Amino acid sequence: ETGAGKSIIIDALTHLLGAKGSIAVVRKGQERCEISGIFMIKNRSRAAGVLRELSLENSEDSETLFIRREIDVLGKSKAYVNDRPVNMSTLLAVGESLVNVHGQNEQQALQKTQEQRELLDCYAQAEETLMTVADAYREWKKLKDRLSGSQLSEQEKDQKIELCRFQLQEIKNAKLSLEEEELIDCELPKLKHSERLRADGEEVYSQLYDVDGSAQERTRKALRLLESMAQLGVDLKDPLDQLRDALIKIDEAARRIETFKSGLNAQPGRLDALISRQDLISRLKIKFKKDVNELLIYQEELELELQKLEGSGLTLEEMEKQVQLKYRNLMSECDKLKKVRKKAALSLTEGIEKELKELGFKKGRFGVRLEPKLDERGEEVPTAHGFEQVEFLFSANPGEDLKPVKEAASGGELSRVMLALKKVLAQSDPVPTLVFDEIDAGVGGTMGHALGEKLKKLAKTHQVLVVTHLAQIAAFAHKHLSVRKTHSGQNTLTRITDLPENDRIEELARMLGGSLESDAPPSPTSLQHAAELLQSAQSRAAAR
Repeated sequence: ETGAGKSIIIDALTHLLGAKGSIAVVRKGQERCEISGIFMIKNRSRAAGVLRELSLENSEDSETLFIRREIDVLGKSKAYVNDRPVNMSTLLAVGESLVNVHGQNEQQALQKTQEQRELLDCYAQAEETLMTVADAYREWKKLKDRLSGSQLSEQEKDQKIELCRFQLQEIKNAKLSLEEEELIDCELPKLKHSERLRADGEEVYSQLYDVDGSAQERTRKALRLLESMAQLGVDLKDPLDQLRDALIKIDEAARRIETFKSGLNAQPGRLDALISRQDLISRLKIKFKKDVNELLIYQEELELELQKLEGSGLTLEEMEKQVQLKYRNLMSECDKLKKVRKKAALSLTEGIEKELKELGFKKGRFGVRLEPKLDERGEEVPTAHGFEQVEFLFSANPGEDLKPVKEAASGGELSRVMLALKKVLAQSDPVPTLVFDEIDAGVGGTMGHALGEKLKKLAKTHQVLVVTHLAQIAAFAHKHLSVRKTHSGQNTLTRITDLPENDRIEELARMLGGSLESDAPPSPTSLQHAAELLQSAQSRAAAR
């Protein structure tokens, strides 16, 4: 149902995986919003590789990944991967290996040339060739930069070395770590306000547990009175259970407060050290205009720059020869990659056009343009990912020229082109979960059958989540979740229900009837039509 809150599911997922946080996600009257998710990953998957590279694996279960994110009313965001704090760029890197979200206005793979290049390379299974090109590029660039550094005047070179050394030593001496800022933010308030926290904690503990008329004492007294009343034969089970639970919770709260205040020790030396540390980190961030993660990266860059400037003892002539050798090797590897891409582009075009015909584009055409970057002499310029820029082209109607997909396709057409791509690329796409948000935009019932079948096939190799208003698509699903809005007092809630077989038929009947808001049950005719639609879709999918 439009407005039922399906976007909350998509928003929650995208926020969990690194989207820019917004205070709009925090419910009115609450201090923060927390989103958490569990992902099952395979040891040899792209996601597992990303976690290993970032040292974020789950030490207890390598195939289970926990992600949690908090956003407070001030817009401050915290993220945790397997209970370890991470920054947003790290969270985004992990998220990109887990889920692709495709919405009406978020056809990422079709609108960014970089993504299109990666899709083509993935289809071509060109990972090893790409790594060889990237390695060759790094070797050539590193030697070329060293040559440039060696060609500086001695005075310029000495000045640059001195600056690099000074900045490198300043950052190294700080001994920065990614987690330290968060640890300081957590510990500093306790040390700054230890006396007040201890006094208030003692008062809370006293009111809960210690003084005459404490919460525990009064609750025990109320419990004894209720037990006495219950002995007279009246049913007071619920309030008795609630008071017993309350007593347990009061005891637990008192114990936790006691533990908290006993851990509050005035540590002036520790307080001064943390304040000084916070000030040092802040000064470095302001001076270099970088956050801690960027400062650590900059430290590595300075070390490489120093190595480059200090040289390797080779003469300029020897270095020039080595640069030329590395360049010829790079050009050769880029040429191999170009041939792989050309072959894959032809195969991909053929596969996509076949899928498009089944999705209603009887005369639709697809193409892949490989356009090299040229220098002023018209020669191909190598990069870390080869010579070519990759762009997907599309034409929906005969007689129309192929144009970039983002220019040629309408919303509904773009959805179908994207689905055709995902279907052809399914075997080589490393992202395990695909989310399609209203892929039925601009699509009628007949085409819904074709889309449903494609999604069902895609679900054989991926986890596929689909938000749809179209019964013809929904009928192909293995599982149905109904999303509805309810109201509780002043709050609006979104409820998600896992539908059993009979409820699936009823929900499909409502969708076919064109109105989800009416409380009236669907007509027998609608129910029969829905049952036939579900049975037909499931049997058609099974037959294929």
